[in-house]
Amino acid sequence: MISPLAHIHPAARLAPGVTVEPFTTIYGDVEIGENTWIGPNVTIMDGARIGANCQIFPGAVISGIPRI
Repeated sequence: MISPLAHIHPAARLAPGVTVEPFTTIYGDVEIGENTWIGPNVTIMDGARIGANCQIFPGAVISGIPRI
């Protein structure tokens, strides 16, 4: 299930059974494995590869380059 309040780039590859909660943003060069749960307010940036049956908790930023 993908929330209508989430933004997913059309080039992102989501396997069957992926759940995306509201206010999440998924960039284009992203792959997410089956039955993975993406919590609310998550940002998944280009280059992320997430396996099957994972849980990404609310507010996470995945594949972002840290600023020093």
